[in-house]
Amino acid sequence: MAVHILGIRHHGVGSAHHVREQLALLNPDIILVEGPPELTEVFSSVGHQDLVPPVAIMVYNVELPQQSVFYPFAVYSPEWVAIEYANRKKIPVRAMDLPAAVSFSNQQAATTTEQPLENKPVREPIAYLAEAAGFTNSEAWWDQQFEAGTNLNPDHFEAVMHAMDALRSENIPSYLDRENILREAFMRNIIRQAQNEMFQNIVVVCGAWHAPALIDVEGTAKTDAKLLKEIAKNKLKIGATWIPWTNGRLSMASGYGAGIYSPGWYEHQWLTKSETEIRWLTQVARTFRDKDIDVSTAHVMEAYHLAQALTHLRNKSKVSLEELNEATLAVMCMGDTILLDFIREKLIVANKLGKVPADIPKVPLQEDFEQIIKTLR
Repeated sequence: MAVHILGIRHHGVGSAHHVREQLALLNPDIILVEGPPELTEVFSSVGHQDLVPPVAIMVYNVELPQQSVFYPFAVYSPEWVAIEYANRKKIPVRAMDLPAAVSFSNQQAATTTEQPLENKPVREPIAYLAEAAGFTNSEAWWDQQFEAGTNLNPDHFEAVMHAMDALRSENIPSYLDRENILREAFMRNIIRQAQNEMFQNIVVVCGAWHAPALIDVEGTAKTDAKLLKEIAKNKLKIGATWIPWTNGRLSMASGYGAGIYSPGWYEHQWLTKSETEIRWLTQVARTFRDKDIDVSTAHVMEAYHLAQALTHLRNKSKVSLEELNEATLAVMCMGDTILLDFIREKLIVANKLGKVPADIPKVPLQEDFEQIIKTLR
């Protein structure tokens, strides 16, 4: 039985395109997506006409609702693409990771015991590869290397696997190392469960960093069984439901760990089939005109040519948002950064609000509110 591991960047547009292509080629009979198993019960809503990203799954402790965590999805999230494919093809799709019940129990235990201080690394592991390539921003490097462009590379996931394996083989540290050991043991165990159920063609969609650790599910079985046996059994009741989300909360500026700098730009890339850059600049010009700021077609063409020139000077393979922003600032904004901040708010982040169906499970706060209303009638 085959296990295909697709290492992705969370909310990566290129990753989403490659996942969609691979699913069509592989035709799996089950898909496993990174996330605590408690998410599985709400995956069936993906594809509902009234569930419109950005949205998030709220996972919470039923007895202590303030203990909760959120798992956001955009229309271009690779995990969303995988779940949507599974529901459309009517094949099982499951979440695989450390259960939320275990995470919440560990959090409760941590509040009652003194935790050893750890020296967290200054940067994430991928920053080492970015620096070697001459980039100061790891997201910019990843975008240029793996996400940019609409031409799909059949070796994409193999290249991602090699890059992450190189970092892990060199023992590049991550402040999540201790947590990842446990998480990856649970991931491998869920893959084994799928194999034991005789699924023949399994696709795993997970964060790129985890991909190398999920290859050897047989050789790690005994070690994982011993580790998982040490996990204290708990009886926490976990609830999960969909809630509306926003592009603003998807962004790194909100403090979201797996966030992105430019949700609006990512969505534009996902939805635009061709001439992505010129269409973006046209949208920028239209946004300025809506505010009575004079921008002509000539401005758009000149900005596009400048962005291309900057890309060639920097020896990049494709125009990125960085070049488009610099060209916009120079040509359309006449150097006025306030105008570029306006575009950042309206287009680059584009604070869009998702929506959820009326018939999905309610969040605890809403249930309490409605209960209080009933008592006051």
